[in-house]
Amino acid sequence: MKRRFILAAAILTSFVAGSIAHAQDSAAVPAWTPKFEQRATWKIEQVKERSRTSLSQRWEEARGEFVQHMSVLGRTLGGFSVGWDFDPPDESIESNRFQKAVMAIYGVDKLSIGVNLAGRPLIAYGAESRDQQVETYAAGLPPELESEARLLAQFRAQAADDPMFEVQLFAKPAIMIGRLQRAESWIAQKGETFRLQQTDHIYDAPVTGEAVFKVEDINTSTQRVTVSWIWEISTESLPTTMRRQIAEMLEGAAGQAAVLPLPLRADAGSSSFVYKGQAQLSLDDGSLLSAQEERIMRIGFDTEYLTTRMTREP
Repeated sequence: MKRRFILAAAILTSFVAGSIAHAQDSAAVPAWTPKFEQRATWKIEQVKERSRTSLSQRWEEARGEFVQHMSVLGRTLGGFSVGWDFDPPDESIESNRFQKAVMAIYGVDKLSIGVNLAGRPLIAYGAESRDQQVETYAAGLPPELESEARLLAQFRAQAADDPMFEVQLFAKPAIMIGRLQRAESWIAQKGETFRLQQTDHIYDAPVTGEAVFKVEDINTSTQRVTVSWIWEISTESLPTTMRRQIAEMLEGAAGQAAVLPLPLRADAGSSSFVYKGQAQLSLDDGSLLSAQEERIMRIGFDTEYLTTRMTREP
């Protein structure tokens, strides 16, 4: 009996020691140190869902699944040149068919992007020639496709105002990567919180703000640090055109409020925009390994959920 007790104690001690070795309270996360010409494959899934205040369930509106490949091509004056190659989207999925059609109009199966030292995208190279191609395509559309011509005109106007528009349109993972990687090494302390400036697009309009991050876990066995974040955007910080659209939508919600029970009417005159996410960073080279983010956008009684999941394969 005594021998069994000693053996059990030894096993327990070994298990605890191993757990402590694998899970730490702090670790150094290196600056992003990319390897040139090394191709990384990203699998991306996006799901758009919707709900209404008067209903308890969410329903799916659209889904997209994509495979993209990233390679760091070389150094630039302020960062790196990064190439993104896009696998042909699976046309059995409706959102993929739209993406494939837009890629064909722009003549895009790859994109070269300039990024800073942390990997944050700054510009899509070659945008002018692609804009000319879109202009030529739109000019040749027949009258019955006027709505498509208007959409392309809107795309061109947004691209003229925003150098990140094509990155947002074709290489969304690049934006997520740039949010989370850093150009300098830092110490991750489990449980600590910190704030970082963020940029995203809502209905193709750029928005900026400050997200609150938290270090959730540090695992030296898998060489990963897990961080979560929440980012709340005030309506006042949105572009003027978008605030005008929201005001019109809230007017419509106010007209519907009278038919709802009193407890449900509070949402009629308000809106909210919240991002919640979690990601894993490598303790080897500071690069992003996986991420999941949900954007919750409520305007009046309607709530839209856009969930993005992305995983890197070596």
